[in-house]
Amino acid sequence: MINLNRDIGNPKDLTNVENHFSFGENWYDFKNNIDEKSINKARENLEKLITKEEIKGKTFLDIGSGSGIHSLAALLNDASYVHSIDIDERSVLSSKETIKKFYNGDNYCVEEMSVLSSEIEKLKKFDIVYSWGVLHHTGLMLNAIECAAGLVKEGGLLVLALYSKTFFCNLWKIEKKYYTKGPEWLRKSFRGIFKFLVRIDLRIKGESYSKFIHTYKNKRGMSFQHDVHDWLGGYPYESITEKELTKFLAEKGFSLKRLIPYEGKIGLLGTGCFEATYKLRSNNAY
Repeated sequence: MINLNRDIGNPKDLTNVENHFSFGENWYDFKNNIDEKSINKARENLEKLITKEEIKGKTFLDIGSGSGIHSLAALLNDASYVHSIDIDERSVLSSKETIKKFYNGDNYCVEEMSVLSSEIEKLKKFDIVYSWGVLHHTGLMLNAIECAAGLVKEGGLLVLALYSKTFFCNLWKIEKKYYTKGPEWLRKSFRGIFKFLVRIDLRIKGESYSKFIHTYKNKRGMSFQHDVHDWLGGYPYESITEKELTKFLAEKGFSLKRLIPYEGKIGLLGTGCFEATYKLRSNNAY
């Protein structure tokens, strides 16, 4: 029987990877699919939020580096130094191997660390703090956002991608608890049902499922199979609206610089991330 009552007992447990979905295994497997095409797509998507001019010569912190592809994109866009952290040792290993394979330089560091841990205080502040699709999985999203914001230099940038709040978010949280704590046969069943629903949705829209799969990599350089596993198992899980995030960060001295909104509405088949770049005012006390 699946123990759904085995919830996180206190905030300190949130820095223990065993209380989270095993993203690291998924990313370590995915890294074998990384090629020049997916790297170029990652760079392209990064540049929608931070221009090459804004990255060049700047220090860059990647919180929740996963496969390492975004840290790599920052290095290839001439960041002066990239520091990558992740709570999962498999993600740390994946990031190290990805960067080493495609980048010839030593101006980076990858280490195992939670944004919610006391260790984060040892880090210096960065010109750019970047966290794509991560902080909503920490279990204390607003605390994690505040910790990330506190690592931005005056006049620096905070770049976040967070799940957009929808009507079905609470139901997805329940599903994710089952998926994360369940046996593989249950996970496989969930994946099969989800893929079937995606097929139905595409058919209603008059779109081809095979074409959808074939072109999926062009979206963010990711694979559909890995993203399905990532979505269904992403626990802890929280979501937020763009307005809520902007208000929260405005109180800490940040102003919205760029926004890529999430176009979905209801969330029946899940939600996606809105992406935003915020700038910290110079001579800000935060």
